[in-house]
Amino acid sequence: MRFRLLNASNEGFYTLGFNDNRAFYQVATDGGLLPTAVSLTRLEIGPAERVEIVVDVTSASDFILQSFPSRDANNGNRNGTTTLLTIQPTASASAVALPATLNTIERLAASSAAVTRDMVLAGGDNNPTINGQSMTTATMDMSKMLQIRLGDTEIWHLINRSRDTHLFHVHDVQFQILDRSSGALAANELGLKDTIRVPPGESARIIMHFTDFTDAMTPYMYHCHILEHEDNGMMGEFLVLPA
Repeated sequence: MRFRLLNASNEGFYTLGFNDNRAFYQVATDGGLLPTAVSLTRLEIGPAERVEIVVDVTSASDFILQSFPSRDANNGNRNGTTTLLTIQPTASASAVALPATLNTIERLAASSAAVTRDMVLAGGDNNPTINGQSMTTATMDMSKMLQIRLGDTEIWHLINRSRDTHLFHVHDVQFQILDRSSGALAANELGLKDTIRVPPGESARIIMHFTDFTDAMTPYMYHCHILEHEDNGMMGEFLVLPA
């Protein structure tokens, strides 16, 4: 059985798994299928992140999809283990093997980037900032927005200098995660994303290619998807302009 899961909480993180600790497979992220299925028993999902998982339901007994206490020290499910869904198989079925390859994703090389931008995430819950700026209303001042050339590839270096985990979200495009300061990327981070978790004191680099939707009067947003942070100004705007 295949599930598409969305974390629609304003700030909560959830660590998903089954009550009998059975393995399941993550097959997709925000932007679609992963290159290969990733076997897991736990999967943390932050606000706005989407995942698709496949689980074997050929067993005769009921089992439960649960949220376990989050490993995130600053946010997360603080209410212990929670039942999300009880699965009750009603007929016998035979399991179908997943394909060895789910998707082909051409990895963007860091050397292909025309521009690298730092995005410094700082401040507290009431005064969060990106690069020292807080946006509480739409500026519509085109001269102050990031200006991106159509056709360019850019690297954004996300640097978290706050005490909170942030969920950095970019409109208009999907991106790839290049690397993290904390170490090698997990296998389920090798797909396309539009939202990335950046823990406090850590950094990550994302790379994206701007191929369409150019408009000198229509800006796109980037922001933290923890709603308290977004509503208190942790966001910015960019334009995609003809080269």
